[in-house]
Amino acid sequence: LLGNDAITIERKDAKQAIMTSLYGSKAKPKEIFGDKSPAYNAFYEVLEDKCKGAYRLLNVLISAWDNKKDFNHWVLPDGFNA
Repeated sequence: LLGNDAITIERKDAKQAIMTSLYGSKAKPKEIFGDKSPAYNAFYEVLEDKCKGAYRLLNVLISAWDNKKDFNHWVLPDGFNA
């Protein structure tokens, strides 16, 4: 994917980038891969391809967020309050 720009990332760092990014963090992937670097862009391409459902859900939740409210609340189909 990166060709000559390929880098080696330790497993613990890759896991940290994946887990935190799927909770909405952009800071940890930037710290690990470099802000707007080819590796950073490739990370999100791979995340979108390999973690399709989680990545789509994350984007749905982020787009549904209303910054004008003191808190955001919704009820899931099973009655759970989020």
